[in-house]
Amino acid sequence: MGNNIAISRTKTGLLGMATQQSVAMLVWDGVPDHQLAGEAGTWLKKNREENPAGSAFLSIMAPNLQMPGKEVQDVIQANINPNILASDAVAIVILGSGLKTSAVRAFLATTLFILNRTSVLKGQPPKTFATVADAATWVAETLAKKGVTVDAASVDSRFQQLQDAMARNRMQQPLSA
Repeated sequence: MGNNIAISRTKTGLLGMATQQSVAMLVWDGVPDHQLAGEAGTWLKKNREENPAGSAFLSIMAPNLQMPGKEVQDVIQANINPNILASDAVAIVILGSGLKTSAVRAFLATTLFILNRTSVLKGQPPKTFATVADAATWVAETLAKKGVTVDAASVDSRFQQLQDAMARNRMQQPLSA
């Protein structure tokens, strides 16, 4: 897998996938569907398999991400959640600013705290962040405890490259509603 960038698009959704060292990043935009959920699960599984000493997952949610329907949520749960539960560090980045975005981050942080108290998660509980730079720093510190070296600046740089590629893709063909 190495340090790759890939973009997958459907009529209503766009998924950016990138790896940097042992960190897999997924950037969700628009409305995710079955295809994107399946591809995301495959990407995460491959990253975990290629990094048995320790792997991390960054889920990055674009400001215009919309909640998918129940069927797609079930596909996400089946394909992505097992990989999240097996990752050594999971960071959720909710991009955007303002009261609504801050409230979503706070709600998610509380939910993740409660889930961790039920011992559903492997180890280090997932954390929410406002920026990829902050998430990358936390991931690097968390994986360092397992002896896995990750350069936070290179993870943030890879995200910027992925974000630029996704912007070019959106300009070529906007997502449908």
